[in-house]
Amino acid sequence: MRHACMLLWLFLPVATLAAAPASADAGSQASLAEMSSYLTKAQDAADSNHLAEAIRSYVTVLALADESPSPGAQSKADRASEELSRIGTRLSLEPAGEWVDSKGAQIAEAPGASARKADFRPRSTSSRISAPANPP
Repeated sequence: MRHACMLLWLFLPVATLAAAPASADAGSQASLAEMSSYLTKAQDAADSNHLAEAIRSYVTVLALADESPSPGAQSKADRASEELSRIGTRLSLEPAGEWVDSKGAQIAEAPGASARKADFRPRSTSSRISAPANPP
């Protein structure tokens, strides 16, 4: 009985390794299908000008490609990266009028100055706690 357990212990990892490529291939196919779904979802979102949703889906494709590296996953990741670059060229950040002076330069101010103007400091409170008039 002891020898049978030893043989089983020795051959169990070999049997598990033999079954791993089939399950890895199935997992890879599922991952590629999921990536395709996210690419389609992202393209639909970008076409309807919902850029935040499109960016979220493209980043998900990149994350899935990192989890299961394969040539198919890499090509989908490359496509997602290209689309993210395209979206990035459409976006621009500009300061609001409150942050720019009349010459177009950014207004510089000490970080605490804006807090002092609005008086965000905590109010002083009494540290004394009054005792009840008639203790029990």
